[in-house]
Amino acid sequence: MSSFSDEPNLIPEGKRSKRRYLWGGAILLFIGLLLSVAFFPKFIEFRRSRTPIGPHHGSFYRISFEKKKFGMEIARSVEFDYRFAFYIVPLNEEVDWEPQEYELRMRMENMDDFETLPWDPVEEYFGLSEHQIHPAVDVRLEMELIRGDKVVWSGKRWSFRVSAGHSH
Repeated sequence: MSSFSDEPNLIPEGKRSKRRYLWGGAILLFIGLLLSVAFFPKFIEFRRSRTPIGPHHGSFYRISFEKKKFGMEIARSVEFDYRFAFYIVPLNEEVDWEPQEYELRMRMENMDDFETLPWDPVEEYFGLSEHQIHPAVDVRLEMELIRGDKVVWSGKRWSFRVSAGHSH
């Protein structure tokens, strides 16, 4: 007796296993996490190197509100006991700027509550904040500039580590 047959032996079409997709997704997620851990510090270093330093050794950004352009420096030097001070200055001398009419609210990333920083007419900044931050830490801040009851500007910016500079 022969095991040979004229009948074709069809291989059933199998469904792709859900388990295979789950394993593939888990492996891709693991690789993504590894890459983010490896490259996030490089990304922050790149951002730090591209952010100008202001006259008070803080991170300097250009912002605009009420159709006017300003420079904002987020300073936290030893002079301030590593507490935040926000200098907002018009980029054009023709801009009429009355900072005492505003207040600045800030919140560090992953914190629940905003801290309100009034204008200090003597030192000419908004601050100082209650939070004392280690000088070697980069901090992402969420900020709102308020005039009366209206938010005229809001944004998220980095306060990069305090650098006293170095020479070669």
